[in-house]
Amino acid sequence: MIMSAGRLDAPPEIRNAEKYLEGHGCLPEDYGNIAVQTIVEMGELLLEKKIGSNTKEVVMMILAHHGCDEAVHALKKYCRRPDKGLEYFAETALWECQMWNEDRH
Repeated sequence: MIMSAGRLDAPPEIRNAEKYLEGHGCLPEDYGNIAVQTIVEMGELLLEKKIGSNTKEVVMMILAHHGCDEAVHALKKYCRRPDKGLEYFAETALWECQMWNEDRH
């Protein structure tokens, strides 16, 4: 689970960035070896209303670092209509995923 980050008196932009950075702690050791089909299935979880925000943050973090085309697609799709409060997390995950994706090509 990704904890609420930082000082409560910090501006929201700083708290959002701290929370995203702390989210890297949830990455499994072998995240780069996750099968593409599993990445696709994880991306579909982002669109499920019944999935909680903590789970979505973990999924986005994994997708962001996998960097395959399917992860980029899933994050782009989610960024069109992110859950309230996850907008920054989603945009940052997409940015990071695109960066890793460029390195793969």
